[in-house]
Amino acid sequence: NHMRPVPGLPALIAPMGFTEEGLPVGLEILGRPWSEPTLIKLASGFEAVTDNRRVPESTPPLPGESFEY
Repeated sequence: NHMRPVPGLPALIAPMGFTEEGLPVGLEILGRPWSEPTLIKLASGFEAVTDNRRVPESTPPLPGESFEY
């Protein structure tokens, strides 16, 4: 049973964390018509506060690049 946006309504998925097995979990935010800027602000704020990013071990930085989350 999957949630999906009602046709015509904007939706955005933000990283929410990880399961005990290390699988990523997302938070889907649904909005009213034309509310995309608000959804982006909400998701950006949620990501900034929760800091749930994890760099995959299978994706090392390119030569000369390094990323810290």
